[in-house]
Amino acid sequence: MPRSDHIDRLVGEIAPDPGPGLTPLARRLMDEITATPVAEAAPPPRRRRRRWLAVPVAAGLAAAALAIGWLSPALPGLGPEPAAAALDIRRDGDHYVITVRDLHAAPQVYERELRARGIDVTLKVLPTSRAKAGSVYVIQDLDRLLAEGRVPAEGRITLDGPPVGEEASPGGPVSPLAPPGSCTAPGVCPIGVRIPVDLAERAQITIGREARPGEGYVIRPDAGAAGEPLHCVPYVNRTVAEVTRAARARGVEPAFAHAGAVRSADQVPGDWHVHEGVMSGEKSAIFLIGPEPDPSPRPDPAPGCPGS
Repeated sequence: MPRSDHIDRLVGEIAPDPGPGLTPLARRLMDEITATPVAEAAPPPRRRRRRWLAVPVAAGLAAAALAIGWLSPALPGLGPEPAAAALDIRRDGDHYVITVRDLHAAPQVYERELRARGIDVTLKVLPTSRAKAGSVYVIQDLDRLLAEGRVPAEGRITLDGPPVGEEASPGGPVSPLAPPGSCTAPGVCPIGVRIPVDLAERAQITIGREARPGEGYVIRPDAGAAGEPLHCVPYVNRTVAEVTRAARARGVEPAFAHAGAVRSADQVPGDWHVHEGVMSGEKSAIFLIGPEPDPSPRPDPAPGCPGS
């Protein structure tokens, strides 16, 4: 048997399974170590010569394994990378703690990993503003609501986007891992949810993640909420013309919704009144309007603003 084939067979017998196999860089490194010539000595008796040769070969193989182990974390392509899970699922007493590792994975990926742990919930991670990142919304008893047709299909035009359920508060049975808005920089706060192990009814859980640059919001926060560009800007029952000026002064381009249609500012009457509004992107907003002021407006300005 050629010397290199013999060494390869020995490596295969003593080394752990390398997964998809050594990369060319790793194999070249091992070949260089194991091919180092051994100094020749006076030929000893045959039995002693075999023991003498076994020591350098074993040492070379051990050195190759150690070198590959040291270099694998630092050099890409050395050794197999474990398949990264989109979710980190841990049990903490009577709750599951689910942390989202891959914020942009498909819902089917989340579902597969949850089902593998016996957790019967539907999980979605949708883009929203930085102030709402980490927020959690829950639709309980999903199967019954679907059977009754009470969960509208996504994709229809609405002011606040597709239905996402009731917002869960910290400390509740289903709760976010961190308070919404606490993640002021990517990777600072965990994005995820705590759910009871004995959750009796299948639920749909939606978690907000910070939208990527230029990405529209699916979870749309109130335009005047804390952390949003129009916070403390009074706009309820103001005219379209007034709200357009105020929004553009803060770098926000407004659109206006009426009777299920969304139009730009120059396509709607400037003297109509704004009833409510949401942020549809980092620099865009949608306002619900009508020809008359809202007779039962929500408080404006928002809590915590001057005059509230």
